[in-house]
Amino acid sequence: MPTPEETEAADLFLAKAASDLAAARLLAGDGDQADAVVGFHAQQAVEKALKAVVAVHSLEIPRSHDLRLLIRLLESAETDLPAEIGQADWLSP
Repeated sequence: MPTPEETEAADLFLAKAASDLAAARLLAGDGDQADAVVGFHAQQAVEKALKAVVAVHSLEIPRSHDLRLLIRLLESAETDLPAEIGQADWLSP
């Protein structure tokens, strides 16, 4: 069971992920916006959502932007991840 601090960290990561997702959706609707900018916010949303899951599972949150690393960390902790999460790794540069 996560500590209150871990729960607070997870909530903060999820709030930031929601903001990045909203930005990605807004920017995606702008035909003049570069795909890289939309992709950046999409990657950030996924990264922060994964870090929220890391926090809730009482794991150390790595200082990394690598989605593959975060996914491997959660898989090694036998976290029950949806199968679709593996599709997110293409967002990592």
